[in-house]
Amino acid sequence: MYPLVLILAVAIVKKDKSVADYVLPLASLGGLVALYQFFLTMGWIPDTLARCSLSGISCTTKYVEWLGFINIPFMSFAAFVFVIFCMVIYIKENKGRQV
Repeated sequence: MYPLVLILAVAIVKKDKSVADYVLPLASLGGLVALYQFFLTMGWIPDTLARCSLSGISCTTKYVEWLGFINIPFMSFAAFVFVIFCMVIYIKENKGRQV
């Protein structure tokens, strides 16, 4: 998530029209990782598949939980989906415009 802030800031300053070409893949990969972490914290993926538990810090610990399902990985996933949504709108708005 954090590199996207820098990439988008540079793209805004340079007025880079092709920013979606490199933001969409990063946001998609980040969204998949966030979804995996969300499934781990919800218990939908067994703890044995959580490789980070080998280092002594559990990936399944819920530090924040609202309404029974909103936790940090869910919020991260929602943010990535929002970035993807914004990039899709950006692509549709700029389709046909000269680069």
